[in-house]
Amino acid sequence: MQDNSSKTISINDNEDRYRILVDLSPDAMIVTVRGKVAYANSSAMEMWEASDQSDLVGMTETELVRSDYRDLSGKRQSEITVGEIYARHLTSEPVSEESTNCIKLPNVEFVIQTLKGSEKLVESSGVVARFNGEPSAIFVVRDISERKQLGNALQRSEARFRALVEGAPQAIVAIDEQGLIVLVNDQCEQLFGYKKYELIGEDLSLLIPEKLRHSHSVKFSEFFPSPRSRKMGVGLKLDARHKGGILFPVEISLSSIFTCCCLMW
Repeated sequence: MQDNSSKTISINDNEDRYRILVDLSPDAMIVTVRGKVAYANSSAMEMWEASDQSDLVGMTETELVRSDYRDLSGKRQSEITVGEIYARHLTSEPVSEESTNCIKLPNVEFVIQTLKGSEKLVESSGVVARFNGEPSAIFVVRDISERKQLGNALQRSEARFRALVEGAPQAIVAIDEQGLIVLVNDQCEQLFGYKKYELIGEDLSLLIPEKLRHSHSVKFSEFFPSPRSRKMGVGLKLDARHKGGILFPVEISLSSIFTCCCLMW
């Protein structure tokens, strides 16, 4: 007769170690069984401003989110509990040859409402698996409020930069470290005769007379390691090349914006 006591102890030890690792995770982790919270780690309690795990256990998923996101949460829970994914786990039928233990859920963004009434924008990923022998959904939730704010601020900054470039009286060309054109304004179209779409992605050498291309390439390679605003070719006669092949005299100023080198003609 086989002794299963050692196997039971080993399983319990593994579960204890797993719970410790989950509890130490910096990400909020919540396990729901049949739509209700069965487990929340320390980071989840902190995120929802709960003083104890029991404050969250028993709550439905829809109660964890802001009211205007409850339809989305309810729909997601409905898909989990009555859908094919959950049904297969209920019957323990294998989902595929590659994975019989869990199925990944799509990432979603929504706003949660904490137990103290504050709100946070979060991103949630998860899997359908088994928890304490029951089919469950395991969610990893990350606060992305700061990331979104930084992203929005960057977008506003870029929009202001583009507005300034477009409104400038000079022709402006921005290139990256490879010397490829990444931005031009309307004045540049008028000066060089190219449409914007004809210049974006092209090498700056397109606008430089052939005999000067090598020396210009060397100067730009020296600019990026220690960028500073300055005039180019002081005391020298500089020419640029029009789309039609005509050369014309120019003055060029260099400046660094973000990771680009901007030339003002």
